[in-house]
Amino acid sequence: METYFEKHLWKTTLCTTEQEVKTFLLRHGLRGKTIEKVHVIGMAENMEEWSYRRTMRIILTEAGIPYEDLDKGTCPYVDMTRMPYKVKICEPVVFVFTDGSTFEAMSVRGEGLRLSTNQIPAALTDGTNHPNFCAEQLFECLRGKAISGVERIERRKITRYRDLPYEEVDSDFTFRFEVEEGLLSRNGGFYFRQGYEGWFEFGVFRINEWEHAYIPFADWKAAARPVRQIPIVEGHDCSSYFWIFPVKRKEDTVEEPMDDVMEDPVERLVDECLKEQISIEEDDVSQCLYYFLEKYFDRDYPYGQIRDAYCEGGFEWNLEHNFYTYATMRQMLAEIEACADLMEQDYDAAELADVKKRFWKDTRATEVVDFYRRFVRRMYAMMEFAPGYDMISFMGP
Repeated sequence: METYFEKHLWKTTLCTTEQEVKTFLLRHGLRGKTIEKVHVIGMAENMEEWSYRRTMRIILTEAGIPYEDLDKGTCPYVDMTRMPYKVKICEPVVFVFTDGSTFEAMSVRGEGLRLSTNQIPAALTDGTNHPNFCAEQLFECLRGKAISGVERIERRKITRYRDLPYEEVDSDFTFRFEVEEGLLSRNGGFYFRQGYEGWFEFGVFRINEWEHAYIPFADWKAAARPVRQIPIVEGHDCSSYFWIFPVKRKEDTVEEPMDDVMEDPVERLVDECLKEQISIEEDDVSQCLYYFLEKYFDRDYPYGQIRDAYCEGGFEWNLEHNFYTYATMRQMLAEIEACADLMEQDYDAAELADVKKRFWKDTRATEVVDFYRRFVRRMYAMMEFAPGYDMISFMGP
């Protein structure tokens, strides 16, 4: 019996246009099926307590209410205040219909929507991360509704620089699925919005509200589940995260002088397998992984020598490749597994002193062990499903 979602075994249809999604819905007979409940695999970044309380503080401040009232509980209207009705996730959404069948969907950076039917068990909610909210409860408004239509919307943002001869173009796309009978108003539904990062938005919209609908803060909190875990983001997070992905040396590359002093010489020599990328917050890397990364870093590895031409040598924290061969990674992962086993048996064992040296004071053994288990599992899968590559790169923010 499956206990967690394994993305590499998920067989999907990639849809990039509105017509392709409509064809998929028609081919699989999904239009008109009644939704019984909605599940989300893994966690939502904005369902973490620190995140949704920050959002609420911003909303209260803009309304002229001191945000201290949120902490003191002195504002009687806080629970009635409306929160954006959307979650920020990096793993699939599962729609369970009244006939027991399922429809799975996920927005993928730079691609489109990945869709499937009857592949993810209706009760499965664990993935690379554990669920930190009850999606069935949060999206109760979709219960009893049926998909009636879909549209694709693309937004483009152009940034021009006064003193530079180029411009930056950012875009995101949204697939909006209309449902029959609307959601308390005519022509509502749910949507998937993908931006630049591995995270994507899944939310509810109403035709008379821009972008997304809103939900009372009390309902939002009621759906949250306090889960202590160290997140592993599927895909890219451009904030204070380490980016981890397979790489290999490009064929027929010649090390020539660089034309641009800002050009990274290693970038010209390696191919990056970004579809396998994961991201881990640098503080979590510091406390849980740095001991192993420093221990297994090979300063004599050829790629390291290329990089060290403009770095000081050793493990580099900021925006530089740190390479580990697949063989070295397997040794590292074996030691991490052994440490996790020992932590479960005897967290105060003397052999763990160096490993725990960077742990925070409030770090729990169960939290670290769980992270190590999930990290090891994900890294083995990364190497297994990128057989044409031979190194893993850890690149800091």
